[in-house]
Amino acid sequence: MKRTKKAKPTPITAEKYLEIALGGNYNISTLTLKHWESCLISFARLKVTEALHETSEHFKNAENVAYIKNHYSLDKIV
Repeated sequence: MKRTKKAKPTPITAEKYLEIALGGNYNISTLTLKHWESCLISFARLKVTEALHETSEHFKNAENVAYIKNHYSLDKIV
């Protein structure tokens, strides 16, 4: 079985992420706490994915790279 290389995540700022996630609606009175929480968790997962990718670029051993990318569960970010 041939392994495919995971694509590099595209960096994004918090401001841009919220603009996309909230559809440009920053009206606090219409957004629930649960919605904000969901946005923040999603953004954190995105940033951890970016950080893991950048860190893995510095490892010379391909097994270490695969281990880092495949064994860190983003579900731990809650």
